Amino acid sequence: MQERCATEGDAASIAKQLVATLGEAAVLEIARDCRWLRRLRDITPLALVVACLSTLGASRARWIADILRTFNAFTGLSIRYKPFHNQLRKAAFPEFMRRLLERTLAKMTGPVLGPRLGGKLGKFRDILLHDGSSFALKDALKDEWPGRFTKISPAAVELHVTMSAFDDNPIHITLAPDKEAERALGPKAEDVRDCLLLEDRGYEHRQFFLDMQAAGGFFIVRGNKAIRPTVIEARDRDGRRLRHLEGKPLSWEALPSRSVDMEIEWGKGASTYRGRLVALYKRGA
Repeated sequence: MQERCATEGDAASIAKQLVATLGEAAVLEIARDCRWLRRLRDITPLALVVACLSTLGASRARWIADILRTFNAFTGLSIRYKPFHNQLRKAAFPEFMRRLLERTLAKMTGPVLGPRLGGKLGKFRDILLHDGSSFALKDALKDEWPGRFTKISPAAVELHVTMSAFDDNPIHITLAPDKEAERALGPKAEDVRDCLLLEDRGYEHRQFFLDMQAAGGFFIVRGNKAIRPTVIEARDRDGRRLRHLEGKPLSWEALPSRSVDMEIEWGKGASTYRGRLVALYKRGA
């Protein structure tokens, strides 16, 4: 099968859509704010972004030179490889592209679910979902992008995305070494005031729960069996008290073969988290 190459038409089409969505002035502003652009020269932010997107999106690019050829064809310039490569290797370039993506997504989204909600869900300013996905890289990148599983994937990254359920689109995206702790890359407590945050296992953190309560946020986070909170009160799904679980550290082995709703205390002193833990029983698990 013959591979398709990026054309001037591809670049022109992407440029038109980008200008229509953000505007060239906004692209320039983002480039300056993240300090990728200091002085405006021949390699302009808009033209560089267009060359990257059209080359990587419309063909199977193997070399940076492929992007350079698209750039020169689109702009009519004859930029040499070295100055072009210098712009891509700047530390601020990934941040420029990340901010550009976030701004574009924000411009292209509108309230999808929010206006339709009523009742209990209607009290939230937004419902946020956050999780990360890991991807292996070439082993040669292990010093810059270390992975968690050094024998299987010594080099790996994790893409962390916060998504708005009301707008049905990502609102924050971060790429980090897979070895880094997940909690630090999730939403901050002060940013989710009056919101409901949904997160998977790996993001549970007692101090974060306390910070969320103080900030006026709400959360549902999937936990693991490593924690041993003290059970204050426990009831099954029919509302019956399970007194044999109360007043002692949670024993997962002592839980009945049905879902249990518990009020718990986790930690000691000022760092004690008081909240709710639900153990969901899955038949056959």
